[in-house]
Amino acid sequence: MKPVVVAVVALLAAGLLAAVEVVPSGSAAPSPSPASSPSPRDPAGLNGMGRLRADRIRYDLRARVMVASGNVSLALRDLEIRADRLRVEQGPRVAVAEGTVRVRSRETHLAAPSLRYEFDTELAEAAGGVILEQQGATITAPRVRFDLRAEVTEAGGGVEVVQGEVRLNAPAVRFEARTGEVAADGGIVVSRPGTRLTGRRLRANLSARRADVRDDATLVRAGDPAGGSSDRAAGHPAGDATTVTAGRIVFRWDVNEGEAEDHVVVKQRDRTVWADRMTY
Repeated sequence: MKPVVVAVVALLAAGLLAAVEVVPSGSAAPSPSPASSPSPRDPAGLNGMGRLRADRIRYDLRARVMVASGNVSLALRDLEIRADRLRVEQGPRVAVAEGTVRVRSRETHLAAPSLRYEFDTELAEAAGGVILEQQGATITAPRVRFDLRAEVTEAGGGVEVVQGEVRLNAPAVRFEARTGEVAADGGIVVSRPGTRLTGRRLRANLSARRADVRDDATLVRAGDPAGGSSDRAAGHPAGDATTVTAGRIVFRWDVNEGEAEDHVVVKQRDRTVWADRMTY
């Protein structure tokens, strides 16, 4: 028997991947019949028709492990995993992809050197330098945990989130794609050309383009070298840099506006202003 045929027979006998069609990458795959479409009760799609393509496939019947290599593509419902190598362990129902890993799920694109995917829970964990594109934002981190059902991403190890000109840097970030909500703690930096906002806690919404920073919040606005306009808040030329500290600062980067409250202090060159609340 050819290796692919042996793998198919073993998988059918083992049961876990009984509904997955295994096709060498160079051949055409038959279209699934209507009866084999995934059931809503089968989130991983294993009891429907999945599709695995690869140049080489090996199956260890005793260990119940399948290893595919060379142009690997695994498609399950809305999820597609492409990699150099893919290992499927039937006991824990886990797939581990390595090499140049690419994942697509709806509007989410992920690239990483390695990925671990749990069929039953639909949880994916990527590591080794991860780039995740989601909802118009790009998340870069050493490790990312993605819940496909809830569409929630948790990134750690030093995270950068980029949306247009705005960058968010934090030790760890939680992102809910359905709402656009971002949460970060432990020292955050939100920046765009000419503006830098720091603090200990952040709650932001990428859809609304709004960041709420609390605890030691500091907004630094660089001065305009031309100095052609005035700063209404401090009464100084715009050529001077402005620093605003407060218990809370809300920054909207769609209109480039900041609102500060709770022990607000505004400093600009040789002037200091105190207030309970201000808009800059």
